[in-house]
Order: sequence, then structure tokens, then C-alpha cells
Amino acid sequence: MLYMLYAFKNIMDALERIKDKTEKLVIGLMSGTSQDGIDAALLKIKGSGKDTSFEVLSFETYDYDKEMKAKLHEATTKELVSLNDITRLNFAVGKAFAKAAIRLCGKANISINQVDLIGSHGQTIAHLPKDLEFCGETVRATMQIGEPSIISKETGCVTVADFRPCHIALGGEGAPLTSYTDYIIFSSKGKSRAVVNIGGITNITALPKNCGIEQVKAYDLGPGNMCIDEAMRILYKKEYDKDGMVAKRGKVNLVLLNLMLKNKFFQSRLRSSGNFDFGRAFIESILKEAKKKNISSEDVISTFTELTASLIAKTLIQEKVEEAVLCGGGYNNPELRQRITSQSKDVKFKDIKDFGMTADNREAAAFAILANETVSGSQNSLTVKRGFLGKIVLP
Repeated sequence: MLYMLYAFKNIMDALERIKDKTEKLVIGLMSGTSQDGIDAALLKIKGSGKDTSFEVLSFETYDYDKEMKAKLHEATTKELVSLNDITRLNFAVGKAFAKAAIRLCGKANISINQVDLIGSHGQTIAHLPKDLEFCGETVRATMQIGEPSIISKETGCVTVADFRPCHIALGGEGAPLTSYTDYIIFSSKGKSRAVVNIGGITNITALPKNCGIEQVKAYDLGPGNMCIDEAMRILYKKEYDKDGMVAKRGKVNLVLLNLMLKNKFFQSRLRSSGNFDFGRAFIESILKEAKKKNISSEDVISTFTELTASLIAKTLIQEKVEEAVLCGGGYNNPELRQRITSQSKDVKFKDIKDFGMTADNREAAAFAILANETVSGSQNSLTVKRGFLGKIVLP
């Protein structure tokens, strides 16, 4: 009993030391639905809540090892996968995340020992936000791998993780997670704004002008890059449509687009999505229909691109957004950007760099800020029950 009290006191002392620091060095780690690699951002953070100020000191994306990437793709596209593989993959990805944090520090010319905190989203391999009766309980579920205990022990840093499970435990669907940081950074007294993250899945944070935390809305719209990327792999043996050039050459096929919009996600009231809605099975069903109707590969890619663009534009108009900020990997697709802006009547698009971030580093930076909020004692969730996102793991 005395040992437990002593250990608890050491934990509280460690957290108090971090909480009381005027300035913290925090690393955010993230890998999205597209499984492109590990995004790592090093931030200098002062304050918390609406008093937060930050500077992104360094950012890098580290590719997954070829074998690891293949295993991740298998884990998220095959219906039956080896439990042993998933268990080992959890620890292997944890080691990869830890290495990414250490490499980022090397790039920034600082020691990992100087880092106060790591916030890790992990790598999602299953996301099941729909209520389901299972073993006598009504449950929603999600699984991220990238074992936080490994990250913490290998870096020697206090690590905050399990943001999605905490979101579900508080009555949410496990996504979107970064809406609280969007509120801190992007909300405006004079303008209604929205932050649109075009990752594998597209999500939006809608911020009415002069909003309080209760007025913030955040939800997934549907696919971002994941359908385009997977179709490019199948049709062109390429990882993505560079600069949207294939989509630009093609034409939007309305029959195919309407078929895409019949996806069950668009008829549900779910606020979060993932591979289970728009994964390989969905994409292969669309490609099968395209082949049957002799629709060209270029037109298929153009139509998947149009699906993402039209969902975003329609939502911005519905939310009566005056200013929008685009970010995520999809921002780097000029054809996709052009379609979004041309369809978003009366919406002004702001450069995310004006807010101290880039389209690529925003999500990793957001998890650094979320981790800072957790250890600062802020209730950093926008869920049915307000509470804390993140489980704290000590080295």
C-alpha cells in the first residue's frame, strides 16, 4: 500500500512539474487513414485553453518500412487478419513512432531528454462508431495501434495517447478529435469559420462567429483522399494522383457519382467514418460498375475527386461559412482545391500559414496541443459528456 502511494505521488509530481512550466516542448505524432507514414511535429507551447500560444519548431513525415506498410494495408483491407500479427504490429508501430520522435529531435538539434511531453494519435486499424449489441452490451469501438507504453519507455517522455477510445467513453464516436484545438486556434469573434481536414477521410470543424465551446460542430463528411488513392493503386499502380493530373484529364460521370452517394454512410446519422465505409470493398464495387459501363480510368479518378470536392463545398454552404481553412494531404492536390473553391459560393479561403501551421503539419501539431491540454487539466473534448481526451503513460 505504501509503495502504491509512493508511486502515485511520483506520478502526480511528474505531471505537476510539466503543468507548471511556462513553456513546454511537445511532440505530436499522427498517422492517418491513408497510412502514408508518421507525421511528427515539435512544438514550443505556452499557456493552455484560449490563452495557448505555440510555435512549430520542426516537422517531418517518416515513411513506414515497406513490410510494415504492407501489414497495415492488410490489417485495414482484409476481413480476416491474424491476431498475432495485429498484436506484434501494435508494438512494431509503437517502436516506429518512438523512432520518429527521436529522429525529429535530431533534425531540430535538441535532445529527446528536453521534450516534456508526447501526444500520439496512433494508427487506426478499425473504427466502429455505430452502436451495436455485443455480448450483452451496447458498444461503439475503435482500435489504434502504436503502443503508447513503448513510445514512453523508448523516448523517456510522458506520453498522452488513446484519444479516440476516450472520445467514445465520453459518449462520442471517436472522431473528429481535433475540434477542441480548432476552437482554440481558428475561432473568430467576427467571422464564421470552418477548418476542413482532407485526409483519408474528410472532416470539418464549424466555428460560428463569436462561438463558445458549446456551439462548435465537428463531424466527418465522407472520403477525402482514401478512395482516390486506392483507385490509383488498383488502376495505375501508383500511390496517389500527383497534382490531380489524372482527375484533370478525366470527366465527372454523374451515374457513377450518384452510385457513390448511395453509400450507407450518407444515409446514416453517424458523425464519423473510415475504412469500413469507404475501404477497398466500396471502391471495388464502384470499379466493377465502371467496367460494366465502359467508364474510363481517368473518369473514375475524376469522379472520386468530385465526390470529395462536392461534399466539402456543399457542407461549407450548409454551415453558412464565411471563411474556410483547408488542410491535410488533400490540400496538396491543386485539382481538388480548384473544384472545392469554385463550388463554394461566397466562401473566402484563408491560408493556414496565417495561423502558424501548414496543411501538412496541422494534425500532428493538434495532437501536441491536445496533449498539453490534457496535462494542463483542460476538458479537451466536444462530446456528450465533457471530459479529458487522452490516457497518460509515464516512462
